[in-house]
Amino acid sequence: MPDLEFYGEKFREHLLVLNFSRKTLETYGYGMRKFFRYLREMGLLDLAALGASDIRDYQLHLVEEVNAKGAPNSVCTNNGGLQAVKTFFRVMRQEGYLVGEPSRDIPFAKVPQR
Repeated sequence: MPDLEFYGEKFREHLLVLNFSRKTLETYGYGMRKFFRYLREMGLLDLAALGASDIRDYQLHLVEEVNAKGAPNSVCTNNGGLQAVKTFFRVMRQEGYLVGEPSRDIPFAKVPQR
């Protein structure tokens, strides 16, 4: 079973081949490091065994997380983290590294109207 870094590197290579912008690479890289850190803390090291409930738990973790300023992250920040995860699983399935895509049906949080 490949480790999380293997999958992370394959994801980065895929984004580079598709010529994603440097900013997107940084944003997705940051989101994936946070996701992988969460998986390690939870002892969830087998990506193939993850289910939608694990992704929803991560989404809840993002909502409960406090940023460096001591405040909760914005809905947009949390949705950005989820976007990185959803893109990651879609790419891993398309590239044949994973069979399933547990994040497919996880909805983004609704952004409040201004």
